Amino acid sequence: MTYEESIQKLESIVLQMEQGEMPIDALANRLAEANKLIAECRSKLLLADQEVQETLNANETK
Repeated sequence: MTYEESIQKLESIVLQMEQGEMPIDALANRLAEANKLIAECRSKLLLADQEVQETLNANETK
């Protein structure tokens, strides 16, 4: 799943939760799914940041 797809899925989960009509079991499942998506997004952002830093550092040494 791409970063953008993960963000869209998170936004969908948030909207569902904000409506307040979700049964508690479904809410718990959505929270677990959201936590997994957040971890995946965080990982992708950290990797992208490292790549940017490496590129900047490589350009500075030239």
